[in-house]
Formats: sequence, structure tokens, C-alpha cells
Amino acid sequence: TVVEGRALEDDAVVLLDLEDGVRGVMMVSQIATGERNHILLRVYGADAALHWSQEDPDRLRMVDSGGTETVLFRGGDVGPHATRATRLPGGHPEGFIEAFANIYSEAAAAILGVDPVTGVTPDFPTVQDGALGVDFICRAVESDRDQAWVKMTAERSTKSSERT
Repeated sequence: TVVEGRALEDDAVVLLDLEDGVRGVMMVSQIATGERNHILLRVYGADAALHWSQEDPDRLRMVDSGGTETVLFRGGDVGPHATRATRLPGGHPEGFIEAFANIYSEAAAAILGVDPVTGVTPDFPTVQDGALGVDFICRAVESDRDQAWVKMTAERSTKSSERT
């Protein structure tokens, strides 16, 4: 923690060594002055980059390796699942409450046993997803404490002293 006396971690940087040689960095902070619960996702590849900001959620920027920028806006032809999760037409802000409405709708569909779009398993976080999230945080703390890489899969986590 950066704040003296605080019992929980409030700032972290996690190095990720993913499948197929993909590397990543996750930075989280509860103490970033001027950021109001801001979520910013950036994905960089050899051919393009994607940028999305919670503070401008209707826009997804893609920049190719030549510098050409394409901006995708919410509300276009995005497929049945995304259309079902969109509550308002493009240009009208959607937010936090609507995200929970989507989770509750999916939970109701699971209780009824039917996905209204495809008939497959509803799309919402499960108890197992929550447990994996908690396990991820525990493994990140363990990795920092032991100064070693920790291998993690959807089924289980194992400690690893070597990079894969």
C-alpha cells in the first residue's frame, strides 16, 4: 500500500505472461489522483492497437501500424449478443446501472434455463468466475512476496520459478 495504515493494497502493477508468448501489464490503483474510478484498456499488437476508455465508453479506437486511426462507435451492427446488451441507441450514454441490468437479465435467463438469443449458457459471471478472480489476486500477492512467476489456468494455479 502507498497510504500508511491502510490494510488493503491500493496500488499494483502485475506482469502477465500469457499463452502463445503474449505479454501484458495490468496496472490498478485506488489512489490515482484525478481519476474517478477510471478504467482504460489498451491492447498493442504488431499490426494494430486498440484503445477504450470507461470515460468515453461509446468509442473504440483502432490504430494500425501505418498510423491510420479507425473509430468504432456503439450502436452499429455488432451482432446479437452486443445488441441485446445495449439498452439505448448510439449517442445516448449507457453506464454502471445498465451493466448491472444486463447481469440481472442474464441471471434470470439462467434460472429459466434459456438464452433468448442462442439457447446456450447465459453470459454472466459465475461463482467460479468470482473464485478465479480472488485466486488471481492471491496469486499476484504470492508472486510479489516470493519474487517468482506463478502459473495460473482456469482450472488451477501452480507456482513456477521459471518463465514459460
